[in-house]
Amino acid sequence: MLSKDYGLYHDARLLEGDSIDDSIWRMKGNEPFVTFNSTIKTLSEVEGEGSQYLYPFDVHRIRMKIGLVTAAADDRSWQPLAFAVDCTKCSFEGFAVTTLGHFDEQGYYDVEFTMRRTLPVKLFSIGLNVIMVLIALVVLIMALRIQHYRESPEIGSLGFIGGLLFATPAVRELQPRIPSMGLMIDYVGFFWAEGFLVAALLIVMICWLLRGKSTVRDETRWVDDVQALKPNRLK
Repeated sequence: MLSKDYGLYHDARLLEGDSIDDSIWRMKGNEPFVTFNSTIKTLSEVEGEGSQYLYPFDVHRIRMKIGLVTAAADDRSWQPLAFAVDCTKCSFEGFAVTTLGHFDEQGYYDVEFTMRRTLPVKLFSIGLNVIMVLIALVVLIMALRIQHYRESPEIGSLGFIGGLLFATPAVRELQPRIPSMGLMIDYVGFFWAEGFLVAALLIVMICWLLRGKSTVRDETRWVDDVQALKPNRLK
């Protein structure tokens, strides 16, 4: 069916589904076509509702029925053409794509595309959440130490913890193609990190308020003692 310039002797259609009206690519028999770098856009339903909440271990599946047909001898009907499928280079940014398909009795290729996050994406996401939790835990330990030893925290420490608190959501968005909040990995990492930072900030703020009052009282007493000693020195 192929001519020397890779064109077809007869018109052909590449179909998705059983209906001719669903054809997604028409190939004219009297016009050559390029076999490489040809892109076809189609719209298919993705199976696995709710799978995105398992990020980065979510799995998405797409079922398609692809056929290549040409006009029959009577020009009133269509007959399937034999074709080969090679999906060794199927890819999607951040996903590993695998296929499982077979040709049915009518010559259509019934295939299921399965997309999973790549190993680097999984490792990066897990590592980033572990780092966020560890940093927040260390900050909480520092705040508990200040409370235990009744130290007077510096005002800059409040800004440091507050900056971490509001920077953590931006760090979360560094994960590749991550959906909105409420994922499984958020309950394991992000929400714990935010909770630790909120607790640490509250502890340091309370310690700063309490130490601030005692410091003012100590300074007032010191001034009163100095003024009380001045008359005695004059005598």
